[in-house]
Amino acid sequence: MLTPEELEHVSDDAIKLYAELEETIIRDIARRIITSGVMTETARHQIKAIQESGKLYNEVIEEIARITKQSKTVIKKIFENAVIESLSYDDEVYKRAGLNPIPIKQSPSMLQTLTAGLNKSNGDIHNLIMTTAGSAQNIFINATNMAYEQVTSGAFDYNTAIFNAIEKVSKDGINIIYPSGRKDKIDVAIRRAVLTGVNQTANKIQDQRADEMECDLVEVTAHAGARVTTKLDWTNHSWWQGKIYSRSGKSKKYPNLEETTGYGKVDGLGGINCRHNKYPFIEGISKRTYTDEELEEINNRTVTYKGKEYGEYEATKIQRQKERKIRELKRELAGYEEIMLNSEDDNLLTQARGKFNKKMNDLKKAEKELRQFIKETGLKRDAARERVYGFDRKFSNKLES
Repeated sequence: MLTPEELEHVSDDAIKLYAELEETIIRDIARRIITSGVMTETARHQIKAIQESGKLYNEVIEEIARITKQSKTVIKKIFENAVIESLSYDDEVYKRAGLNPIPIKQSPSMLQTLTAGLNKSNGDIHNLIMTTAGSAQNIFINATNMAYEQVTSGAFDYNTAIFNAIEKVSKDGINIIYPSGRKDKIDVAIRRAVLTGVNQTANKIQDQRADEMECDLVEVTAHAGARVTTKLDWTNHSWWQGKIYSRSGKSKKYPNLEETTGYGKVDGLGGINCRHNKYPFIEGISKRTYTDEELEEINNRTVTYKGKEYGEYEATKIQRQKERKIRELKRELAGYEEIMLNSEDDNLLTQARGKFNKKMNDLKKAEKELRQFIKETGLKRDAARERVYGFDRKFSNKLES
């Protein structure tokens, strides 16, 4: 079994690597915008922008290759630890029933499942990350074109156009582009890919173990703030969590796992971004973790913020918005810092310092607001969701006041 808390943080180490990639790209784009020469004539500007974007594309590819090589080691460790952890709990249940499950390293079929899951997730992540090179190139071209048009139209002076372009790049961040065309921020996409891959691989190996042990019944984990919908079907995770199910569907006492929880579906148990896992339940040996009354209390739990009551699922979404705002401000600060490091224009430097200080104050306010939200609601702070690589190491001492 993997607990919801373990799955919540299973991708933290991988996200650190890809946050580094995002900041590297943003800083590189900011530096290139400063030196792109948006005051030159149209033809020269367009040629230079295309040349620079080509350099950017190649350098992003190199950075992706470096980060991806590191991440394979990280992802491998994440998968192995998660699978060993999930089976160790399950195997204790089987042993209490007098069964003798063999270690995973002695099971060729389980090792094959683990390897297949690891390779698939690494491949999925690599394919997603490779889209950032094209995304970064387009961001650079669009930003320099915007700055050029603002200056040549007379709507903004040179420095203001530079700031507008860099602010947009920093605020928007770097997107992952899915084959469907959907876009997500890089940290969101990596978190989803790792969590989903680990949980699905663990579930498959747990199924193999259950088949070996001829165990039909499983209990599903439960957590506060589970996904809520208006339907009473598998898309409403709060409805089915924490209960006992039959894997085969042949039990007259317990409902069918697949039909009730949507096990195997993208929006059901073990689907995309789902933090629910399952573990063996053996009648006469196992005892339910939660009673129906306790599950009702978990599902109906509310918090209060600024005098208003929220369901925990809704409150968690508010927390995620506040965390995204903090990351956005940190990216903007990274962009301003790049101006200060690379520009020789005294006026531009003075304006950059002023904007940097203002955004630093905005960041302090945003972090204070999040701390107050955590204090009032009693929810847990997730520092990993507030981080921007590099920024936190350099400026954390400035944010304590």
